[in-house]
Amino acid sequence: MKMKRLITATLVTFVAACGTQVHKKDSQAKLLTPACWMPVAPPEVTDGQAAFDTYSWKMFVALNWPASATIRGEPDCKKPLSASGPKVWQTFKTSSEIFRVDGVSPGPWQSGYGSGPSVSEIKQVSKASNTVAISSHQEAVGGWLIDQQGNPTYFQMWVNRNWYNYVLKNNLYNKDNFSNSTNIELPWNAAELKSAWRILQNADDAASYITQVSEVAEFDDTGKATGMTKKVTLGLVGFHIIYKPEGYPQWIWSTFEHVDNVPDSIYDPGTNKVVPEPALDINYSYYNATATKVNQSPCQISDPSDCQPFTTPNPLTRLTPVRADAKTANTEYQTKQVQGTVLENYQLITTQWPTQPGNPAALWGDPTPTISANTTMESYIQTSSNCTNCHGMATLPGLQAKSDFSFLFGEAHSQIIWQKARKK
Repeated sequence: MKMKRLITATLVTFVAACGTQVHKKDSQAKLLTPACWMPVAPPEVTDGQAAFDTYSWKMFVALNWPASATIRGEPDCKKPLSASGPKVWQTFKTSSEIFRVDGVSPGPWQSGYGSGPSVSEIKQVSKASNTVAISSHQEAVGGWLIDQQGNPTYFQMWVNRNWYNYVLKNNLYNKDNFSNSTNIELPWNAAELKSAWRILQNADDAASYITQVSEVAEFDDTGKATGMTKKVTLGLVGFHIIYKPEGYPQWIWSTFEHVDNVPDSIYDPGTNKVVPEPALDINYSYYNATATKVNQSPCQISDPSDCQPFTTPNPLTRLTPVRADAKTANTEYQTKQVQGTVLENYQLITTQWPTQPGNPAALWGDPTPTISANTTMESYIQTSSNCTNCHGMATLPGLQAKSDFSFLFGEAHSQIIWQKARKK
């Protein structure tokens, strides 16, 4: 049953708020860290899945704390979690702000902050950038995701201060500099965000969503951008937290969804299938009980140009049930820690973490659980999605240099090419 919606939250997208704060890693410090700050240190590998799921929720809370009015990327701990105004992750830098089309420096981290609210612009309708070739790590395996109202799902990526400053210092905002780079090694406490958004309608309970006002790209029936945009209110439906705390070079991967995306699912031993358990009083954003074909990409994998009409809904179900540890953490936070705030309408799907982070013989740290899928971002590859293994193959575009589990460098532009084009 849908939980009672008590407040409205207006914000943008995320990444790893307060990730640049460095605290002493000890058990006492863990207990003393205020909820408004990112948790001091991750669990030990011996602590198990439940500890990592709690860690994910702590990050989610810290990221959604009201932001400081004067310092980009930091919380205002004097305000309660439920306070209105920008949240911490609203104040981070988007990938488009880092990788400018002209390839020039994006400037200091603090630049442009405090000038008042702005309307973001979103053009992406696949999880990876429009400038990156479609591959298995992208949303829909090359397709898009249309909700049950016939509107596309939009995507944004953000990074925190540690991630941003590393790129700035090493001039990696300009694709021309990639050829001189060795393997990328992002610093401890670096973080990325991947967020999925749907257009809210009058019938939607906007108060139950993290929202933002954006200028979104419009598309024709074939999915081709028309060059036009429209201002809409978006509701957050999917949220990846990708964080690199000290001691975990393979990163920790947390993923959240809005509770009304799709119904919970259970394994039915009688049919040997995972089946949905829809609630009667919820109008799900991506689920259609009468649909005969679900979880299918709108485009043919063999021919990405062979697609359904862009407005045809793509109904989904959850193919991997939420694990018991995550459900326990969800209950603890939804009914106690964040009750009465917009965060009670979100649920942790899973936390993927390396069980052998310091063992070079373990491929990508031997992550667990094996499957990690958000229905809004790994919609059509839910049964095979493994965040660590996929991102472990990331390289600087066109090169062999590893990019430290990040595909964002694929959004970089060449300053030389831009200048040549301007002279024509």
